[in-house]
Amino acid sequence: MTSGGTAAPGGDRYERRDVPERGAWYFVASFIAAMVVLVGGITLASDWLWRLGGDEAAQMAERPAATAAPRLETNPAADLARLRADAERRLTGYGWVDRQAGIAHIPIDQAMDLVVTRAHEDKGP
Repeated sequence: MTSGGTAAPGGDRYERRDVPERGAWYFVASFIAAMVVLVGGITLASDWLWRLGGDEAAQMAERPAATAAPRLETNPAADLARLRADAERRLTGYGWVDRQAGIAHIPIDQAMDLVVTRAHEDKGP
């Protein structure tokens, strides 16, 4: 049997206390002291960094950041139709990719026929 216990009416033994009171108080006091030291250190570091930044940091804190409003689609169906029409025009028509360099685009069907023809020419009879 363990020492320090008290017999219950049914003959069972139980502990009088679970945690030593002095140890719990040391833990609480240490935790509070650690929090005070951490908060103080963060405050000192913040002040030091603020002074290091000088006037720039103060100006950034005073003026709100200017952000542009988002460009929202007011008519998504029309935007999608315009996008598809532009893609269709580029796929089925002629046009310049880079006029200075002499690079043009041709309709996709014609481009595929050219690729197949050149592939057959490269293989030979």
